[in-house]
Amino acid sequence: MGCFSKFFLFLLNFIVFVVGVVVIALCSLILSHGQDFQKLLSDGTLTVPIVFLASGIVVMLIGFFGCFGALRESPCLLNTYASIVLVLLIAQIALAAYTSIEKETIGNHISENMQKIFNKFGSTEEETQSLNAAQHSLKCCGVNNYTDWYSGYLTPAAPPRDGADVPMGCCRGTDVTSCNQNIKTMTVEEAQEQIFTNGCYTNFVNIIEGETMWLIIGAVALGLVQLACVVIACGISTRAAREPHRMY
Repeated sequence: MGCFSKFFLFLLNFIVFVVGVVVIALCSLILSHGQDFQKLLSDGTLTVPIVFLASGIVVMLIGFFGCFGALRESPCLLNTYASIVLVLLIAQIALAAYTSIEKETIGNHISENMQKIFNKFGSTEEETQSLNAAQHSLKCCGVNNYTDWYSGYLTPAAPPRDGADVPMGCCRGTDVTSCNQNIKTMTVEEAQEQIFTNGCYTNFVNIIEGETMWLIIGAVALGLVQLACVVIACGISTRAAREPHRMY
């Protein structure tokens, strides 16, 4: 039974190591998309993925060392290991709960800050070119959608030039000078032929949500495996402590 428990704990820690690597990969992917949208995001927007990334690294390392700790059957090492894993598990649950509860608040914070950034349009030539380039590169227009530019949702420092309804950066092509003209009078289908109609915040959420779902699944799986690790480690520690030669 002792050999089986050791092997099972070793296997679980290997799974923890693998899931930790997956969590790190997903967080890195989310952060890479954040870099794509960096011009339109404020500092601190991606704090949660960074915390998950750090947690994933710690979990991966603990899983790696836990594999070797399981082989030694040291009560001291096993109890320390179980305590650390339990603390991490509680921290992960707290972070997941906070993210779930504050999801709407976080979304509103990102949207409001993106709105402030777009309102700088026209303040300087450099700012205008930068925002035009960002929209064209990210294939988006406005915050929620292209109508933000003339519905009053955005109040830029200066409106788009030459009486255009949306900035030139919203245009699908690069060599069309009138692609952003008379957009107000077009249907959505007609506008889609000339400009990007999705908002930058909408595109950002659509990209992140799919990866976040897998991150949540990975975090739940990791939590269940960690809980099993704690239970088995405590069991092995109790068994080993009864043996006279297992004092450390």
